[in-house]
Amino acid sequence: MLAHALSTATLARLSEKSAPAPARECFHGRVIEHSDRTVDNLCTGTLNDTCEYQCQAGYIAVGRHVCQRYEAGGAVFINNSFFGGSCRRLCTTTTQTCKAPLATIRTNATDAAGPCFATRCVTDGDAALFSLLRGNLEVWRQARSQKSGFYKDSVNVIDPNTPTAAELAEPRTIESPTQELRVAVEAGNSQAATGVTGLGLITEVVAHALGLQSTSDTIARTRLTLRSLLGKTPGVSVPRDPRGFFIHFMDADTGAAPRETTSCLMCTGLLMAGAARRARRVSPRPHPPDAQPHSTHTQRDTQSETAGLRTPRAAPPNPHLPHPTPPPPTHPRARACAGAFFARDYLATEGVAREAPQGLAEVAALVGELWDSIRFDAILCADGALSPRGTGIPMTLSLRGDACGPAQEPQADGLYQFNEEHYTVWFAYEKACGGQAAGRCSNAAIEAMWDAWQGRRLRPNHFYPHAAERVALLSEWSGYVVHLPYYTTRSFNSDPAYLALFRNHWRADRAYFDASEHASERGRYGLGAGPVPPWCSEGAGYLADRLGGGGRSHCRAYSPYITAGYLPAAPGPIRAHLLALLEDGESVVPVPSTEHGAGHGAGYVVLWRKSLLEPGWPSRTDGARARFTLVDLSSELLGLSTLFLPSGFYPNRTDYFRRRGGAAEAKADAARGGALAAVERLSPDDDAVGLAASALGILVRVALCTILLAGCAVATYVFLRRWRARHLYRSVK
Repeated sequence: MLAHALSTATLARLSEKSAPAPARECFHGRVIEHSDRTVDNLCTGTLNDTCEYQCQAGYIAVGRHVCQRYEAGGAVFINNSFFGGSCRRLCTTTTQTCKAPLATIRTNATDAAGPCFATRCVTDGDAALFSLLRGNLEVWRQARSQKSGFYKDSVNVIDPNTPTAAELAEPRTIESPTQELRVAVEAGNSQAATGVTGLGLITEVVAHALGLQSTSDTIARTRLTLRSLLGKTPGVSVPRDPRGFFIHFMDADTGAAPRETTSCLMCTGLLMAGAARRARRVSPRPHPPDAQPHSTHTQRDTQSETAGLRTPRAAPPNPHLPHPTPPPPTHPRARACAGAFFARDYLATEGVAREAPQGLAEVAALVGELWDSIRFDAILCADGALSPRGTGIPMTLSLRGDACGPAQEPQADGLYQFNEEHYTVWFAYEKACGGQAAGRCSNAAIEAMWDAWQGRRLRPNHFYPHAAERVALLSEWSGYVVHLPYYTTRSFNSDPAYLALFRNHWRADRAYFDASEHASERGRYGLGAGPVPPWCSEGAGYLADRLGGGGRSHCRAYSPYITAGYLPAAPGPIRAHLLALLEDGESVVPVPSTEHGAGHGAGYVVLWRKSLLEPGWPSRTDGARARFTLVDLSSELLGLSTLFLPSGFYPNRTDYFRRRGGAAEAKADAARGGALAAVERLSPDDDAVGLAASALGILVRVALCTILLAGCAVATYVFLRRWRARHLYRSVK
């Protein structure tokens, strides 16, 4: 743990119950080590006052130092004390500052004087963010089983030592709408997850689209995963229920799960979407910073399936290369299907189809077989059992019979509560009603379910109460609730109402950290799910955070991967926030590379979850709680990829059924009310780059109009002069 971090004993004392202080003034935390706030220049103020400070040479400031009181779960964690700001030492063995246009990446390190931040300068902001994207791809590569193609639920690069038997046996629950699902404990073990495997298929597509992986490798890796899911890989078999839905967790090499008793609908949907996307590829591919185009037609690629990602070859900077722009404003078993569709559709695009037609044909056939094997149209429940006339949407089903797990019923307004099961619900509708005219579906119950699900986007039932205005939201749960549907379903990422609510989720997230956590500056925000320190989470090891707090999550955790996942909503400010996080180093974790045994030398990093209450967490002694849970980290990779892939990549690659996603629905729904106007409001925190671009566009239009009017005036003048001249000539004549 860093020297500046609070000790466990200090944190324990802070969390002791005590009577509220009678005054609003703060008398503790008034000195900040290695800053100008000394005993001769104390911080002073009352609750919510900020103490400005300057760090000594060789240190950098991290965090806002605020007079605050924080009580949650019956315990007082901060009792009328200045808290949150600190000065972090920079290593003397590395460059300490990077001059513009260089960008800064700092990571935790140690020199002769102790813990410090090592500083590395890279070419520019794009290079820094691409290093972050590469680090994410490396983590996913390490999570993949070479035998089955399945992806582990988590990877631990912070404390990679094998967990103890007690840690492996420790029960975990998600405190969220998916509460009944256990979260896999990192096991240097072989625990994989079907939903994560669907997301893994999407990461393979991203690696190929960026020119980091050959077509042959991409097809081979996708094919192995799909064959394993269908039981066609020797020694690999995944349990499925009678409707074809997959379980949640299984052995990464064999698929075995002897203790599982239920299938997971949400996981299966995500799996299906990922595989579908994989088969359709964008052409031509963009190129990352300092990379040359990779030719798939003029040279043979000899890279093996087990080799690391390609290293982009250095090339002179191209001043004519436009800055990449994000796409325009669309149950773990369902996650699996989302991944399958994504892969199929990507690989089916013209460039890949020409290069490897046989491999593509096999992938498409496998995805088709997977889709046909899952009864998405048989998910409705009534009275605890499957029923074709039911209205309940379950999270799980029995592996043996027709029993349903906890099922969501329509609320009092007749609409469902939105959650990340969106892809499963969409697949159910497409399976039952695809190609049929609205209102004439042969499965009336499924169509009614879809209408009640989609109606929520026009009548949102959550509002962030602490903002200056009522910001409409789909849910109060973490950002993953809107991220996963955005990146995997056209019905979400091409629908104006959903896009407005996606942006609102980002706005509310920032506002929450600014008002409640005394953070949000320099990217320190992001409500997510993930591991947490037990001492501030009532003993839990993994929790999902939500707006307004509540539950057992008291650690004031911020998740940069959630911030990155919002990039399509506000690319300008979020890009700046991510660069600030890389510069501050607090949440930056180096990632060992699979590339030619490069280890940490490749310079790849990821941004990971941190606790504002315990800055030193997670550390190399936190065991399983230091793991990266990949379903959570996926938002970082997906969001970052929008900066380097063509505009519209995700909306264009998620139209699995070629029905233009939610566009037609959105047009029809526009006549039903002005809900969109109430949902999407501009705020002072809106994208400054977008506003500047809008202002520039207005000026350009004004200039064009002025030129047009001037042209008309000149033409009129010339016409009148000629007419007058002819008139005079005739008069004289």
